[in-house]
Amino acid sequence: MSFKTEYLESFEGRKTQFWNRFAKNTIILSYKIEKYQTKRSKSIAENLRFQKYLITELRKLNRICFRNAVAVEFYFDINQKNPPAIQSLLKHYIDLIQKPQKELKSKRKYLLLKDDSQIKALCVNYWNKEESKDQELTIVIKPFRDFIFNLEFARDLQLERFPDKKMSSNFYDDGFNDSNTRLDRLIDDRNNSLQNLKGVKITIDNKEVDFNKYWNQIYEEDINQELLKVHSNLSASSVLELITEPESSGRNKTFLNFSLNQFVRSTVLKGWYNINFGHVPVSDGERNLFKARINNELKNWKNTNGKQLPNHPAIALKFFYEKPNKVTHDLDNLLIYVLPHFDTLINEDRYFKNINSIEIYQIQTISENKDSGNLYLRIEDLDNNNMFHIADRLLKKYE
Repeated sequence: MSFKTEYLESFEGRKTQFWNRFAKNTIILSYKIEKYQTKRSKSIAENLRFQKYLITELRKLNRICFRNAVAVEFYFDINQKNPPAIQSLLKHYIDLIQKPQKELKSKRKYLLLKDDSQIKALCVNYWNKEESKDQELTIVIKPFRDFIFNLEFARDLQLERFPDKKMSSNFYDDGFNDSNTRLDRLIDDRNNSLQNLKGVKITIDNKEVDFNKYWNQIYEEDINQELLKVHSNLSASSVLELITEPESSGRNKTFLNFSLNQFVRSTVLKGWYNINFGHVPVSDGERNLFKARINNELKNWKNTNGKQLPNHPAIALKFFYEKPNKVTHDLDNLLIYVLPHFDTLINEDRYFKNINSIEIYQIQTISENKDSGNLYLRIEDLDNNNMFHIADRLLKKYE
């Protein structure tokens, strides 16, 4: 192995490549917004102002549009009353970063993207701000190959594959280990406490309640919070496997003779906080059927596993999309199918009404879904491993 190759595969070499790729290939744009637009409430003047800003910034950076697959993040900082839904904002601004409007008379045929089908990984962040704070839209876009490189680096960091460097904390995340410990302690404490509280009554808001029942509800909420945190600890290698490795790959058989791809699917796409929405529409006539199925699957999940979802912590959503052979769905359009139903059926009962973080990825399609495709949802705690930032976070554990 040459010195150059040895360096490039070392911790310092990979870190240097990570930051060099970011500096060279990633575009970050931040735009102050007076009032957020949607397709229904759009202002032509505001749309033109936004696109003029994009053109000016691209000229400064001497950049043209991305022509291949990309990973994109949107940050919506919002202070306006009755703000648009996250899926409506996303759809509108993804459209605006493509073709310039005719009124601009720009020589550019495209702005940031040629088509939204280029987006293979999408992250949306939605934050409510104080009225005194400016509203701001930030877009971060990079080649999808760089996103994959970052996941590979994060995987190797998590697995501690650099002999010259060691993590300053445990294998995955201190929070993960803490949650496991707290979960065990909560279950033990509840079982012990309830034995001593039978028949005790207390007064809350001038109402007499059974303290045993009240105490049990508190424990249930705490246990559900820790269960969600444990479930939310997702490794970079798992997401990387779903995105890059086909089902037919025979590499890395597990000790149970499962492929790694099969093992990851059984752990990442299934569980208490997972919903399988089934095949996606492959014709116009299937769209309403798909919406109805989403509604039914959410209702079924709420009636079965929904009681395990804590009421107070903010949550994040991760979607995984298998593309059918003959149809390609834009990732933002898939969110439009699901999010309104999720808000109505699941989020209306929660203390934190907004979903602050959503990720959606196109993954390898398994053989049984080649013709129909599929869509999966994974519900996580907001303080989770966002795959767009997992390498940055892990690097801090090494420094």
